Amino acid sequence: MDLATPALAAAAVHVMIPFFKKLAEGTAGELGKKIANAPGELFDFVKEKFAGDPDATQALERAQAQPDDAEAVSHLETALAASLDSDDAFSQRVRTLIGSAGLGGVHNSFTTTITGDGNKTANFGTVNGDVSF
Repeated sequence: MDLATPALAAAAVHVMIPFFKKLAEGTAGELGKKIANAPGELFDFVKEKFAGDPDATQALERAQAQPDDAEAVSHLETALAASLDSDDAFSQRVRTLIGSAGLGGVHNSFTTTITGDGNKTANFGTVNGDVSF
C-alpha cells in the first residue's frame, strides 16, 4: 500500500463526516446548498464503489450512523484505503472531490525553540497549548 493512501482515506472521511452529521440531523439539504456538491458527491461516489462489497458498505453505513465513533470512522478509513489502493481511477476521483471541498493541501506551522544542551528530543502529533520540559 502506498504510504499516502491512508492519509487520502482519512482526508476523504474528514470531508464526509460533517455531511454524515447533517444527514443525521435531517439538514443535509441545507448543507448541500451551502457547500456545493463535494461532500455529498464524495459520499455518493464512495457508496457506489462499495456497493459490491458488503464489509465496506457496512463500514460506510456505520460511520454514517455514528460519525463521532472513532472506531466506526477508523473502519471506514481502512475500507476506503483498500479501495483507493486497488483502483487508480477511483483514487484520482476521490482526490479531485477532496480538492473540490477545499482540502486539497496540507498546511503546517512549526515553531521550534531549543535551549540548553539539546539532549532532550520529542516528537508530537497534535498539541494544543504549550509544551515544557
